[in-house]
Amino acid sequence: MPNTPPKANSRKHWKDPRRLYSWTKCRNKYKEQFYCCQRCQYLGTVDRLSYENLSIHHIERVFEAPHKVLDWSNLLTVCKACKIHFDTMERQGYTEQAKQEGWEIKGQ
Repeated sequence: MPNTPPKANSRKHWKDPRRLYSWTKCRNKYKEQFYCCQRCQYLGTVDRLSYENLSIHHIERVFEAPHKVLDWSNLLTVCKACKIHFDTMERQGYTEQAKQEGWEIKGQ
């Protein structure tokens, strides 16, 4: 079997070192710009935890919109509690509501 590249929306595709490097640069620059949980800011519940253990949440999931992986308009900085909130909504089938909330936070 020839060594073919993985499909664009597969998980292997995003583990390519070139893509990881691009994502790491994008993530670090975004976190420098938005150093507090954007959901906590939106809800008015900013506290010490809103600045710790930040991660990046993609409003439109990576495998649904691979072309928006590095698009800042699709990213939110979220604390651990807010990340769990979004992940739980998506796991329970509330993907559209999670996207809607994400877009509201972004002001779009």
